[in-house]
Amino acid sequence: MWHRISCSLFLLQTINQAFAGNISSGGGEFLGDTQNPWFLEATRNEPLSKPIRYCLEKGPDFIVQDRTLVTLVRSAIDWWDLQASSAVLPENLIQVGTQILKFFVKLQTDRFSLDLRCEDATDLKFQFDFTTQKQKDELQKIKIDLSRYVGVTIREDYTPQLRGKGYIYISPDRGPNAMRSPNIVPEIWSVDEKNGHQILLAILKHELGHVHGIPHTQTGLMDAKIPERLTSNLTWDADLYTAMRSPVFFPGPANVESCNRDKEPLPFKYFNIPESHKCVGIYIDLSGAKVWQRLTETGSDQEFLAKVSFNQGYLRRQRNLIHLALPSTRDVYRDVPEFTSRLKGPSITEIQLNFKVNVHGVERAVSIQNEPNWFQISGALDGQMIPDLFPSKSGWRQ
Repeated sequence: MWHRISCSLFLLQTINQAFAGNISSGGGEFLGDTQNPWFLEATRNEPLSKPIRYCLEKGPDFIVQDRTLVTLVRSAIDWWDLQASSAVLPENLIQVGTQILKFFVKLQTDRFSLDLRCEDATDLKFQFDFTTQKQKDELQKIKIDLSRYVGVTIREDYTPQLRGKGYIYISPDRGPNAMRSPNIVPEIWSVDEKNGHQILLAILKHELGHVHGIPHTQTGLMDAKIPERLTSNLTWDADLYTAMRSPVFFPGPANVESCNRDKEPLPFKYFNIPESHKCVGIYIDLSGAKVWQRLTETGSDQEFLAKVSFNQGYLRRQRNLIHLALPSTRDVYRDVPEFTSRLKGPSITEIQLNFKVNVHGVERAVSIQNEPNWFQISGALDGQMIPDLFPSKSGWRQ
């Protein structure tokens, strides 16, 4: 068994940014696995993954009610489960002799089970202004002062089954352990209550993203500075509001439709949809896009009018944020050859399509952008650009 404390630190003071990232202590660890996901779905020839046990602990100065914290934690867990369901799983193709072996890395984001009491066997603890004496001693060894951080994700153990165990710590806004920063909003968790604790929820999602192996990104929810900026009294911008609302992280297939010709006539006119049909839409997946029409508002009578595929030269860009480092001694992924030390995990797929389709005898230009923070379908009609063919669906993801 490997023992490690790995921290993803979200600093309240830019002077301390040298500490951002992972800090490890303890002996015998495989240093390359510090950003591995804590929980993985079972692979072939291996037993089913166990449920993930989690619990909550709260100190005296964290003023948010217990019932609210339980709801927020569960919301963060369910949100990542929804995101992972649409993530693209890259094929890890490895040649061994004359064979090509195929491996996938799939996150375990479901089957989270709440323990009414935190125990040694609990996999993930959400600790609000709470640390055990053992944790305090370990943090003191590596000189981490929790009051300097909004949130900290700490992995305490990592087994040969590539399964992590640890805790997420959230600082209080008052008392001796309160967050210390010149720009912090006083009593932020009381202020946040007016917004339904959306700031705290976003920070929980950010921290849980690290549990699932997602490193810091340059923008959005997993930006290293998001926890600091969300709790700051400085001016917010559109990117920060988008991050707090937690847009789609892994944009997957999208089926955009309009079934109200009176309120949203533009797509009906643009694709020359007959009056007999109630709905028009575009289906987008990893193979390309299809324009369709439907006679009824609900039902399965979709008729595909035109389609375009990515093999015709259109852009589908994948960003592999999650990687699984494989230690030489392990009880899972034993079929992976020793010369392979890393596998690619779920990726972000950004789609940009620019094409022309012939629908009902008319040629139409269509441009599609499907990205984590932005979705848009645009075109051109009578020499005029149309930025939003489906206005109710386009724009910043909320």
